[in-house]
Amino acid sequence: MMKHQKKLAALCLSAMLLLSGCGGQAPSGAVTVNDVSFTLEDYQGIYLYAKNMLDMQFAMYGITPEMLWPDAEELDRQVADAAQYQCKLLAAAEGQMKKLGLTLNKDQLDEMMKTQEQQMGGPELLDELLGQMHLTREQYRRLGSLDVMIPQLRAHYFEKDADAIRNLFNENFYHCKHVLVMDEEGTPEKEALAKEISQKAKNGEDFDQLIETYNEDPGMQQNPDGYVFTEGDMVEPFYEGTKALEVNEISDPVRTDYGWHIILRLPLEDKDFDQNKNAAEDHYFFQLLSGWVDDAKITLSPEAQAVTLESLRPAAPEAPESGDGATPAEGETIPESTAEEGNSTPETPAETPAEK
Repeated sequence: MMKHQKKLAALCLSAMLLLSGCGGQAPSGAVTVNDVSFTLEDYQGIYLYAKNMLDMQFAMYGITPEMLWPDAEELDRQVADAAQYQCKLLAAAEGQMKKLGLTLNKDQLDEMMKTQEQQMGGPELLDELLGQMHLTREQYRRLGSLDVMIPQLRAHYFEKDADAIRNLFNENFYHCKHVLVMDEEGTPEKEALAKEISQKAKNGEDFDQLIETYNEDPGMQQNPDGYVFTEGDMVEPFYEGTKALEVNEISDPVRTDYGWHIILRLPLEDKDFDQNKNAAEDHYFFQLLSGWVDDAKITLSPEAQAVTLESLRPAAPEAPESGDGATPAEGETIPESTAEEGNSTPETPAETPAEK
């Protein structure tokens, strides 16, 4: 029943799509965000890398971006939106570092690069992978700067206001137990059962006993103390149903795609905060970062606006002119192997039916 939207994972994924601009200089690049500038080459790299990341994300579901957006112009719009968001995200982080007087920890950045080399099996293999992603080593190092800046910014804000996380936790997280009556079809019999269970709970019957007797959510067995969550962690009707309750109040049956939920809202305790502190920090910093990105102003030059996937594909080699070996002289014949290969080269072997 849980969506389990991993906000931190999404944030880290966004971070891994970024290249650094030239923060602190007068905006003069192909893309400018506030006072941060990106060259056309930087933006092209972001654009291609954003497409690669979309390919990997979609592959987890057995599809491709082209399947969702078969129209080339629409696909480019989606990639451009993702690339421009990355520019805004990086510029926002750089701007906050500058505003707060924080300096990028280059030792951590060096260590990150060494770790990446080790994980890839050596510097040559890392360079090979970067080439496949259309990134230079310097661009990748700049890209990694965000993974260093984010922890620095987090530490600053959390140390600045030690009570901020606990206050946010109390205001935005909820604790509950529930009884789930599975009913994907929406049958009257299941709805009537859910209403009966809700009434029994409101009449004072032991809620844990009702869970043991009626509940069909296996997650409750793994979480006998109930769920602690915030917005986005649960399906929307369940979240809103819990939020609407007072502490220790029992809901009427709440309908979701899974069935009917009878919810008992519980108080938040110290142990709940201790177990979910990292999630609360993620939530708090995600809100801060989202605000910075929303406030960022981006400007693209005509050259940057013209960037498309088609424009960034390697150009096909031009056919040699007559007389240089491309066409046979009168009376000559094309060797059989050449005729079969067509325009293929050693670097680009001709496809065979088995490869398609």
